Amino acid sequence: MNKIILNVALKTIAVVISIIILTLSVLTMFTPLTLADLNKKLGNNTLAASFTIIEYNRNKDINDLSEIIELSILEERYSRILKYSELLINHSKFEEFCAFKDSRGNTNIYASYKQFIYGWNITAFYYKGQKELAFERAKSILPSDYCQNNALQYLIIAVDNNYDKALAQEILVYLQQISSDILGGGEGGELQEQIAARLSVDINILETIIER
Repeated sequence: MNKIILNVALKTIAVVISIIILTLSVLTMFTPLTLADLNKKLGNNTLAASFTIIEYNRNKDINDLSEIIELSILEERYSRILKYSELLINHSKFEEFCAFKDSRGNTNIYASYKQFIYGWNITAFYYKGQKELAFERAKSILPSDYCQNNALQYLIIAVDNNYDKALAQEILVYLQQISSDILGGGEGGELQEQIAARLSVDINILETIIER
């Protein structure tokens, strides 16, 4: 009798497991975003990003690219951040998408969505060992008002976290060289004062890194 009960129990467990596997397979195939949302709610951002990647590969939706990047940022998955931020930056609707994101506002702290994406793209390049490329890209998209949380500041944070004196020196020299251009020739005004304050903070950070 006990063997019969055990066999029935094992068969029941096998059926339940099969149903679960089948359900997950169907969801993965037809509605991966459902599993992405579920894992996001459970705090498994890496798995949530993986299911979002499946959806992106099917539909090539720019919104999915954005979601993959933001989920990967939470887990500091730099290879994934780099791959998908490159796809987003090179997307034909990138500028339009950034304007759309800015118009809606965002709970993330960034000057603009474009600077946010470039900032993490540059950070990923840095952590993947392409430091000079990260620096050149940061310079290429530096906003004229040196707004708070611009992409170069993301690089400065990475440099500070890694006590990278060599790159800190390069960035310091660069900021010292362009300070007068950014400040608009010393015309004064509230905006120039804010820019000067941001530059001063970053220059002090870089000098501190070098002096350690």
